[in-house]
Amino acid sequence: MRLLFIQKYGPRAREIKVSLTSSGHSVHWVAGADSGRQALREGVYDAILAELDWRRSDDEMFPLWFRTEGCHGALLLVVDRPDLADRLLSFGDQVDDFLVKPVELPELRARLLAVERRCVGSRGSLLVHGGLTVDVTAQHATLNGEEIHLPSRELRLLVCLLQNRGRVCDERALKFAMTRGDTKVVSNIVAGYVHTLRRRLPFLPIRTVKGVGYSIDTLGDSEPRTSEGLA
Repeated sequence: MRLLFIQKYGPRAREIKVSLTSSGHSVHWVAGADSGRQALREGVYDAILAELDWRRSDDEMFPLWFRTEGCHGALLLVVDRPDLADRLLSFGDQVDDFLVKPVELPELRARLLAVERRCVGSRGSLLVHGGLTVDVTAQHATLNGEEIHLPSRELRLLVCLLQNRGRVCDERALKFAMTRGDTKVVSNIVAGYVHTLRRRLPFLPIRTVKGVGYSIDTLGDSEPRTSEGLA
C-alpha cells in the first residue's frame, strides 16, 4: 500500500518507517499535520498513519479537515493511552482505527493488513440527505438531480454539517472546516454563512444550539446528540 506517515522525525519514527518499507509498503514520511495536508493535496494514499500534537489546534483539527476535504484512504491515529477515550469520542466518525503508544510493530502491520482487506478508500464520497446529494471529492451539490451552485465556504460548511448529522458541530470546528484554518476572518463568520445557507437551502433543517453550534438531524431524528469538543 501507499502510506502517508505523519510523525515528528526521530529514531522511533525512523524504525517504524523502515519496518513498513520492509513489509512492502511505499511510505512517504512527513513531520507534522501541515506537511501532511500538503502531501494529501498533491497525492493519493491508501492509508494515513498519524501521530499528532494535541496541544496544537491545527493538529487537533486534522481528522475533521481530512474528512471535510474528501481525502481518500483510511486514517489511523496514534494516541497516548490516557487520551484514548477522549479521542474515540471526538474522532469516532472521522478516524478508521486507533493505535496506542508505544506502537508495537507486529500490531501495526496486522492492522494495515486488515485495512487492506477492507478495501482501503471504499468510504464513499457522496453525502445524501433526502433529495440533496453532495459529492465531497468533486466539490459540488445536487438537489433532485439538479446542480446547486454553492460558493466554496458554503459548500465546506454544508459538508461538515452533513458528515456530522445527528451531532452538534461546535462553531470552532465549523469555522476551521470553512476557512481551512485562515485566521484572517471575522469572528462571527459561521453565523453569517449559516444564515446564507438557510436562505439558499430552506428545506434543510439546520438547527441552532445556543452557546454550542449547529446541527442537521439525521432523517427521522427529533433531537440531535451533543458532541462537545467535536474537533
